[in-house]
Amino acid sequence: MDDVRHYDLEIDSPQSGQWNMDKDAELLARGVAGNAALRFYGWNEPTVSVGYFQAGETISVPPRFAGLPVVRRLSGGGAILAEALTSQEPSGLSLRSFVGTEASSLNAQLRYAEEAMRAGRYYRAAEAYSLARTIAPDNPLPALGQCLALLAAGDYIASSSYLFEAIQLFGSLGDFSLDMKAFIPDIHLLDSRRADLEKRLAVRDNGRLRFLLGFTEYNSQLKKLGVGNMTNGMQLLTGQDVDMTAVRRFVESLAAKVGVSQPVPAPLGN
Repeated sequence: MDDVRHYDLEIDSPQSGQWNMDKDAELLARGVAGNAALRFYGWNEPTVSVGYFQAGETISVPPRFAGLPVVRRLSGGGAILAEALTSQEPSGLSLRSFVGTEASSLNAQLRYAEEAMRAGRYYRAAEAYSLARTIAPDNPLPALGQCLALLAAGDYIASSSYLFEAIQLFGSLGDFSLDMKAFIPDIHLLDSRRADLEKRLAVRDNGRLRFLLGFTEYNSQLKKLGVGNMTNGMQLLTGQDVDMTAVRRFVESLAAKVGVSQPVPAPLGN
């Protein structure tokens, strides 16, 4: 019998050292109770992290770290300098694969889906991502994978639906950088999908398709243009069946990464 183990995905924006240590303690307590979690996080300022077993209430740190905040982590070892995430697109938060290291039914389906994507079998990949969603319905990654598979297949409306599902499942998804080419290696295909979306939108605008176009542009290095089109898509979707709170947070997070204080609509075609 396949031993399926589930875990919660925690993706936190950069926070203070003490906030991160408190979150680690919370996750440890949950893990002891049987609720495991995979956490990605960052630091919002340079911070010295010392080992749990370092003695003394007053902790001595190397002179070059003097003046920096000091926190005690739950693991052992010596003093470590945790650098702040000064870049808003840290390479450590770049999603190039959704497959974890654990041997599980979820990871088996995600691995099969990514192999199908690389082979150009996009609907087969979408089926595998769908199975992964049934295994872990609260995990945003299978929904995001289904979005990418159906985008590559040219099934745009369905693709946008899974994109919104992924955003709504995890509001901090915008803190990650998605390497779209790692999932859809065919650059010419991505270009043709963007061109096809632009052609359709020139005939009749659609909030879902415009948002999907912006998402595709943003993750194809056309970041400011992408933010503009996602903002236009949000405006067109206002009042429809989409949770705009999560979507707005997602777009604002991406806008901040490219230095846009307020998301600016992209010029609409005639």
